[in-house]
Amino acid sequence: MPADAYLLLLRDARELRLPADIEVDWLHGVGLDGTMEECGLAVLSDPDPVLDLARADDRVRVFRPISEKVRATQ
Repeated sequence: MPADAYLLLLRDARELRLPADIEVDWLHGVGLDGTMEECGLAVLSDPDPVLDLARADDRVRVFRPISEKVRATQ
């Protein structure tokens, strides 16, 4: 993920209408606690189109990077 990109996280919110140019990859939860059935992830270059949705729906989260990528040492 580019350092200036944002991560969109959707928790059990497949029915939400997002802008057409946002491509979401869906994962199925397999944890023992069952807190999430599906998780949608998308990388955004501009979070503005989904910020109002994130403020209105707690199943929608937008994250921004706060540190450089950590790389394993050889």
